[in-house]
Amino acid sequence: MAVPHTLPHTFALAPLRAHFAKTPNPPGANRLIDMPGDVFVDTEDDMHLIAAALWVLAVQWDKMAEDDRPKDKEHMRHWIVMHREVVLKSLSRHVEPPFHFATMHHVERDVSTLLHELLEQTLPPVDKTVRAPDGKDSKSHGHGAVKNEGVEQDGAQAK
Repeated sequence: MAVPHTLPHTFALAPLRAHFAKTPNPPGANRLIDMPGDVFVDTEDDMHLIAAALWVLAVQWDKMAEDDRPKDKEHMRHWIVMHREVVLKSLSRHVEPPFHFATMHHVERDVSTLLHELLEQTLPPVDKTVRAPDGKDSKSHGHGAVKNEGVEQDGAQAK
């Protein structure tokens, strides 16, 4: 598996390790990651920027202490948004002329979507057990509806 020289990493999280073993970085992505701050490339395929950002963000996620790592989709999305911008700006500054606004918008969207799909596999399983008003546990049947005797669909007591 080809990895950037300046950011080598062996993933501890199995879904990340499997993804990058199956889909290694293209050489252009590693080149973007490895570039010194004062070096620029004339043109670059946005695919390389997306792949480089995925690698950098996946490494950051994998290196995060388990207690600090988001535990649910909402916090994971927030983490992606907060870190995606910084990484993309850092990587894209090596490209001259710069990417057009529309291209960067698509890159941001693609990175978010791909990273969400990848990182979602690393989240702990969701406990779908809900407590009914009568104190019995019941599995949620989607949309938060509880199905127990004496309890209506919306969770209100039956008369």
